[in-house]
Amino acid sequence: MSSAQRRPAPGTALRFDTCSGDQCHGAAPQINAAVLESDRISGASLLHHSLPFDDNSFEKVLAINSMQVWPDAAAGLREVRRIKRPGGRIALGFTIYSGQSNKGLPELLMAAGFTNANVVVKDMWFCALASNA
Repeated sequence: MSSAQRRPAPGTALRFDTCSGDQCHGAAPQINAAVLESDRISGASLLHHSLPFDDNSFEKVLAINSMQVWPDAAAGLREVRRIKRPGGRIALGFTIYSGQSNKGLPELLMAAGFTNANVVVKDMWFCALASNA
C-alpha cells in the first residue's frame, strides 16, 4: 500500500463531503469529525477524482447532495467503483434542491461499471442505488 492510500477497518462505510478545507462551515464539520472518529465511517472528497484508498476497500459508499459538484461525475463514479468491494452497494442521495436531475443516473452508474442501478423517488428527495458484481 502506498503512503497516499489506506485500507479502512472491516465494515467501514465511505461517505463524501461536498466541501474541503476552508470551504466547510457551520456545524457539519464538527459533527462529521465526531462520526469519523468512531472508525466506522471514512470521509473523503471527490473534488480531485482520486481517493486515498486501496482497490476494493469499501462494501458501502454513500454520497448525499455531493455528486452534482464533482467536476466529472463519470470519472468520480469510476473512482468509487475502484474502491468498492465486489458485491458492495452505492447510494447517491439528493434533495429536490440539489440541482441534480434523476434522469440518466442508472445509465451513468452502469457506464461506470455498476450493476442493478435504479432510482427511488420520494416527495422531496431521490436516491440512485447500485451494486457491483
